[in-house]
Amino acid sequence: MAKWWQTFSILSIKLLPMFEKLKRLLGAADEHAGEAASAHQTMTGETLDQEIDAIRQTMVVDPSRLREEVDDTPGNSPRPATGRAAGGKVGVASGKKSSKRTPLYRPILRPPMAFLSVLDDGSIKESEVHRLRGGAVVLGREQGDITFPHEVLMSSKHAQLECRKHRGGYQWHFVDLDSRNGSFFRVQRAYLRNAQEFLVGGHRFAFRMPSPDGKFDDTVGTQVSGDANDARATQLVTEVKVALPKLVYRDPKGPEQSYTLDSTHIVIGSDPSTSALSINDPYVCPNHLQLHHTSRGWLIEDLDSRNGIWLRLHDVKLDQITEFQLGEQRFYFRPPAARHA
Repeated sequence: MAKWWQTFSILSIKLLPMFEKLKRLLGAADEHAGEAASAHQTMTGETLDQEIDAIRQTMVVDPSRLREEVDDTPGNSPRPATGRAAGGKVGVASGKKSSKRTPLYRPILRPPMAFLSVLDDGSIKESEVHRLRGGAVVLGREQGDITFPHEVLMSSKHAQLECRKHRGGYQWHFVDLDSRNGSFFRVQRAYLRNAQEFLVGGHRFAFRMPSPDGKFDDTVGTQVSGDANDARATQLVTEVKVALPKLVYRDPKGPEQSYTLDSTHIVIGSDPSTSALSINDPYVCPNHLQLHHTSRGWLIEDLDSRNGIWLRLHDVKLDQITEFQLGEQRFYFRPPAARHA
């Protein structure tokens, strides 16, 4: 027992200085860590949690980028990107002006998204916007994806917008579903076929070309072009006859009237002093449109009117911004930016 106690005493005497030294080392390490943390906070001005929060903020999309309009006009440089870097300082990415702007990302494999605006009455800006993500979209009074129960001149299933495969990509099209009152597209100019209908203000017109015996046959006519490219839809006339055609027209509440086109150039408007055919309509400009006879047939042309002229069409390729009217409801279609697969 005495021998064991003697051995323990000797070990304690030898180990005690080592424990004291270890204690001093651990204390110095804790003090150094505290000083380092204090120095880190002093240099950055933020705690570790604050730095993590600052980094997280750089992952949030700037709302202004979501509102930025797509503009691929050459010469326009992108806005400098801003973000909060670690340490809380706001950084600005230097952007040199370039003659070519990198476009925003768009899908490559799936159908592109288009926009359909249902315009408010009496407005060309205020609207209800629908995003079209491929497939068929039916418009109608009672049946379809977008309905208008109050629109008495619209058929139950009036028209359809569909995205078709085209040359390795996709192309939006408008198809009238054999509606009773038709679908009308805003055009700048177009050649008229026999029985072609168009709208001017609140008036509905039909172009009638007589047969060689002087009778009018509404069933005779050529096929309607299905391309309303920037209001340049053309109605090709296969055979032009210089017999006197006429316009049959009426407003929604009035009787049917007719006007014989006895001149090669006719102006239609609301001003009787300057228009060969004057119509009393608050939505018709003083000189609204003109009709003139050419070697190809009768050409209708808008004279920069405010409310335009609207041609009845059946199948239309929607490859650019297009305005159309179903019943008394007007629409504004905006296709995706043109791209090639």
